[in-house]
Formats: sequence, C-alpha cells, structure tokens
Amino acid sequence: PAVIMDCPKSVTIPMSMHIGTPARPLVKVGEYVKMGQRIAEADGFVSSPVHASISGTVKKIDSFLASNGRRIPAITIESDGLMARYEALQPPVVRNQEEFLQALTDSGIVGLGGAGFPTSVKLTVRNMAEIDAVIVNGAECEPYVTSDTRTMLDRSDQVWAGIGLLQTYLQAKRVIIAIEKNKPQCIQIFKKLCANAPGVEVAELPSLYPQGGEKVLVYNTMGRIVPEGKLPIDVGAVVINCTTLATIAQYIQTGMPLTEKCVTVDGSAVREPGNVIAPIGAPLSALFEHCGGFKEEPGKLIYCGPMMGIAVPNLEMPVV
Repeated sequence: PAVIMDCPKSVTIPMSMHIGTPARPLVKVGEYVKMGQRIAEADGFVSSPVHASISGTVKKIDSFLASNGRRIPAITIESDGLMARYEALQPPVVRNQEEFLQALTDSGIVGLGGAGFPTSVKLTVRNMAEIDAVIVNGAECEPYVTSDTRTMLDRSDQVWAGIGLLQTYLQAKRVIIAIEKNKPQCIQIFKKLCANAPGVEVAELPSLYPQGGEKVLVYNTMGRIVPEGKLPIDVGAVVINCTTLATIAQYIQTGMPLTEKCVTVDGSAVREPGNVIAPIGAPLSALFEHCGGFKEEPGKLIYCGPMMGIAVPNLEMPVV
C-alpha cells in the first residue's frame, strides 16, 4: 500500500516536467507560498501550469542540471513543516465540455504514466464523434512498478468517477479499462463496477512488456493499428492513464491541483521497498530515507523504471 512520506526540508520543482513549453514562474525569491498555489503558468498551448507541493518560502529560482544533460529552470521552496493548504482552492465549476477542459488546464495535470503530455491538450478533440473508445490504461508501463496498481486498489472510486466525467464531457460511447492479468484484485473491483454500467468494460490482458504502451493497448483492446507518425485518435481511440484519471476526478471534487506523485521505490539495494506518495520536487534522497536507506551501495539509480528509465547522477534529483 502507498504511504505518505514526511514533508521534505525543501523541494525543487522544475518548470519543465511535461512535453511542450516550460512553465513561466509567477513567484519571486522570498515569497511565502502554500500547497496547491500556482507558482508558474503555462507558456503556450502545449504547456502546463505548476503548483507548490508544500508550504514555505521560495529560496531560489534558477536552473539545475537534469539527467538528460540539459539545464532546466526550477523553483526551490524551503518547507515550513506545516503543509498548509492554499486557502483560495475550491472545486471548479464544470457544466459543459468547455469548462471541463478549462478545469483540466487549470489543474496542471499531465500524463502520470510517464509521458507527461498535458492532459487538457490530449483531451481537446475537435470532433468528439471521432472517439470510438476511451482506453483507461491500468497496465503498468514498467516491470517492478506498482503505483498504478495501488491507484486502482486504493482510489478505485476516483478512477470510476473519472470514467463518468469522460462519458459526460467526452461523449465516450465505449470505455475499456485495460488491466493485466497479474492484477486479479483490480480486475475484480472494476468488473463489479462495470456490471451495471452500459458501455464500460474490463479488458484482461497478458502481463507482457510493453503492454502499457499506447499503440500496443489500442491494438490489444480494439484490434486497430496506429500508423507510423499517427496518434491513437487517428484510429478512434483516446488512451488515458488510470492515475491521471483519478487525479482529474480528485481535482474536480476538491480543487486540489497536481502536487504529489506516487512513486515505487524498489531494487536490491533498497532496505524497505514500497510505494511512496511524495510531494513533487522532493529529492530522491528523501524517498530512499523513507524506505530505510540502502542496505548495500547501489550500482545505479534509475528513474522511471528499468526498461525505459534513465540513470540519475545523484540523489538530489527531484520527483517530477
């Protein structure tokens, strides 16, 4: 089960954690901010706003060297230890498709399965009649990683609420919940929910990498091939990660934007492996400390999973 880690001493929140243009900072050094407060705004159509993940004081706004070798602008916040919530947060008013998409834009939600594509952009489909099916991606994209599995077990009500939102505002005629067969509890939960829900079904899929890839899912659930250079919508499909969907529902219900991430901390060097709910921007060192530290010297630290992850240069790299 996922466990909330203690508030770190500080967070370093990159302005580029998503596909597209980096966000533009709205705060200044020395300013006091609270959890959920917008600290950077989207700087283009394919961009996403960024929110404070803790409460505290903005200590610096500069750049750091990311694992990909590029320098990325970032905002560092020193914690006051309170995790105080920003008072102005409230659930958005959503009565139609336009307001739904605007809420997604304001939430700062991006694809939480790894791609990081701004969700509001992904769900902006010019002709809703083109959507034959929405595929909810419950197939873990990487071996060892179980954070999406925990979402389906611990936040199944929010995933289900998210499906309802897609049926209402995306006019989704068919919703396919794609789950690998090595997650029988998840399959059982959602089959029970689907029993009296027309248009929603569970697809049990082989546990085989890379089952979580969009084009693989489209083929294995709908039997359609996404041509080279094309997107799932070109064959009538929209694919959305289950944790992304749960976070959409959470924002619509509470008004709390994207401020945290469930991370699987695993490997032979980790003393107590587990799923950790961490504030975005928390240093990896804080995650390993939460998991009891190392029982042996790690040979390599890989962020994002063993198959497509990248080796990180040090433990101060932030959760994104």
